[in-house]
Amino acid sequence: MSRNLPAATVLLTCVGGQLAPWLLRSLKTCSQVQVRTVGTDANPGALGRLFADVFHRVPAGNDPDYAKALLQVCLREKVQVVFPTSDEEALALADWAGEFHEAGIHVSCPPAAKKGILANKADMYDYLAGLGLPVPPYHRIRRRTELEHAAGALGYPAQDFLVKPSVARGGRGVWVISSRTPTAEERNRQLAVDFISLDALLSSLGEGAFPELIAMPSYSGDMFDVDVLADFKGNPHYLVPRRRYHVRTNPFRGCWLDPHPGVLDLVRKIQEKLGIPYLFDYDVILDQKNNPWLLEVNPRMSGSLAVSIFHDVHLLEFAILMFLGKEVPVREIPWGRGAKPVLDLAETREMSR
Repeated sequence: MSRNLPAATVLLTCVGGQLAPWLLRSLKTCSQVQVRTVGTDANPGALGRLFADVFHRVPAGNDPDYAKALLQVCLREKVQVVFPTSDEEALALADWAGEFHEAGIHVSCPPAAKKGILANKADMYDYLAGLGLPVPPYHRIRRRTELEHAAGALGYPAQDFLVKPSVARGGRGVWVISSRTPTAEERNRQLAVDFISLDALLSSLGEGAFPELIAMPSYSGDMFDVDVLADFKGNPHYLVPRRRYHVRTNPFRGCWLDPHPGVLDLVRKIQEKLGIPYLFDYDVILDQKNNPWLLEVNPRMSGSLAVSIFHDVHLLEFAILMFLGKEVPVREIPWGRGAKPVLDLAETREMSR
């Protein structure tokens, strides 16, 4: 690589994720900036440690000492740009953005003022609905009676519906409430693993209050992740919708770049109101009539943006250049191109217990 290129030390958090090794390697392919990589994780055996130039163990993102510990790592390694890759880390760093900025460190995290609505999906729906933006029909639920009422309002038992925690990440705790037995095809496609009847769910929740859930329609269309790279005022440089080959996010099963006009229009409208800066993503689902609905706004980049990078839409490099005050390159997006994970091997060593 040319010695005339600007250099940057870039820190990627939560490098135990499935796509972290690929993302760390992709940073070495940047054509307009020479990158030194630092990886962090709460797990000392995180696979990404083998792919970063330097690795540091840090507290978990929900630990009160997390942001302070990460700042110390950044100062020690002379980091210029930080990309958090978990919700907890991005939200924790939002409160510390000022301290990082004073140290000359750019953090791709949401503004602290937006932290509340990004941490709670129900609060996000409330906020967007208050702005007149389209959101799915939804019910906030904390008690059994509220769940029973929501089930009737959503057409159960004739219609399936979905429940999910107001506060969670990565598709955790999502259940399809159904009165029917999943078909063999659904089971074979692993689409029915999280089916449960209303009675079974009610019996598991007990009689008292429980952590808040959201009940909403169970849409049967395809899922999209929409990568967004926006400037400091939230104006998008890139909106890149990726249609998933499979509705589930974990493990990652691949996606392709798809300029679905309804998905793009929905995200543009929401982004215009939210104005979130830097690199992050939206989750959108299609209903039975191919209409898009927002599922959530993630306060950090999606690991699966690796597919965009694979096809030369290197959003990580573009974000680094933006943070360094350079011009963001314009790339034609190769719509219709996709990628799926394949088997790869990396050397490991037994860790002492």
